[in-house]
Amino acid sequence: MASESGGTAGEMHGPDPDRVVVRYVGVEDIEPITEHMLRCFDRWPPFAIDCSVSDHLHWKLSANEESWAQQIVATLDDDRSYVVALAIRIRRPGWLRGRDCVVLDIVDQSVHPDWRQIRINEKRTDVRDRDGHDTHDFQTAWLPHHPVTRRRNLRRAELGNAVFVFWKPATLRTRFSVPYRTAGARHVARVVLDDLRRRARRLFEVLRPVRGSPFAGEVRDLPRFDDRTDAVWDAAKPWFEFSLARTQDYMNWRYADPRSGRFLTRAVFEGDQLLGYCVTKPYADPIEIVDVLVRPGRFDALDALIADVVAMNERTAADGRVRDIHCWLPGRHPYVAVLRARGFLDSGRDPSLRYQPNIVTADELAFLGDPATSVHVTQGDSDFV
Repeated sequence: MASESGGTAGEMHGPDPDRVVVRYVGVEDIEPITEHMLRCFDRWPPFAIDCSVSDHLHWKLSANEESWAQQIVATLDDDRSYVVALAIRIRRPGWLRGRDCVVLDIVDQSVHPDWRQIRINEKRTDVRDRDGHDTHDFQTAWLPHHPVTRRRNLRRAELGNAVFVFWKPATLRTRFSVPYRTAGARHVARVVLDDLRRRARRLFEVLRPVRGSPFAGEVRDLPRFDDRTDAVWDAAKPWFEFSLARTQDYMNWRYADPRSGRFLTRAVFEGDQLLGYCVTKPYADPIEIVDVLVRPGRFDALDALIADVVAMNERTAADGRVRDIHCWLPGRHPYVAVLRARGFLDSGRDPSLRYQPNIVTADELAFLGDPATSVHVTQGDSDFV
């Protein structure tokens, strides 16, 4: 996230770039950073949490052992407790064309609106170049069209993937209003045509059902990620040319820590074997499917997980009001066909994921610009949930 509005200047501080000192974050900076984020944003984080803002920030800064060496804060030289800018980046394992890699996620870039001209990105780069901490293969970032980017506080990466927001509308009104608001009348026409095709296929399946054994799996809660989920990741990752890693340590930090937010993980089992899992924000409106992964070719297990989310939505409908359901995936992702069969449509939104090369060169990453490239990206890979 990046801040461009909200808040007022501190009465004792003025926008003098020469007063700004850029340094690495320490534990003592937690409360000053919390105050800074609340000055910059009307609400931070932008979703419900069951802990204090400072506890949530400490969770974010403690993603892994090297996390604290990645975070940059800008304070005043005569008042280290007054934060004017912040850059939080999380170092993550990734998977790139059959090999492990290191990816740096940009998750928060905030500059107080009265300090926009301090050129925080240049100062941050100077610090990191001096200390040699940029040892990642490449970095990822969302919000490529944010005003901060246009004001040159952030350098825009030209290489990226389109990530689409697929959604299952709860009402006839959202079925048409969402695509119209995001992409216009032409996209509404495409949505209607896609929906008619889906309904025709479902009718054909009812009239001429495909013979075969019914799915014998069971969907149930998965409180924590473990060796079984590592096995799913190891089996699934060869499907994709790029993905952020779904290792148990990271997934427990991301979804099982109560400071991270309100998540529910459901897993599908066939006997003793774990076939896959689905992480949701079941109490949000709309419901968000934030992460999903199944063993290669087990689209029956994926369908069972998606059907479970839909059924949960109907069971928990407050006052009979069923909510929309969102799921972010690249448009060529193999899971999209299952979503469409369950009534998910293309909303017309494209959050877009961008890449900035570092050790891996731009030429080596160029294949990611091909829309046919198999990339596994979900909403949980962003900082929006």
